[in-house]
Amino acid sequence: HAFNGKDSGIISINLFQIEDKIQLEYHDNGVGFDMKKAILKDSTGINLINAFVDQLDGELTDQAKTSEGCHLLLTFIK
Repeated sequence: HAFNGKDSGIISINLFQIEDKIQLEYHDNGVGFDMKKAILKDSTGINLINAFVDQLDGELTDQAKTSEGCHLLLTFIK
């Protein structure tokens, strides 16, 4: 879905530790989406991501504006 209407794209995944927290950062240069609308539409993908984050007592934050692709940050306590 990220690159709908595009011939190619870039995906970046980073995992790092800051003190007692582990952070997983996902970023792509795709078409982007509105996280609030995806939640309201009951998106299967967002529901799965939220379920995994909840299982790990983590936090998911949307770091991008709609036109900047997708940039998500998942934070978990070590």
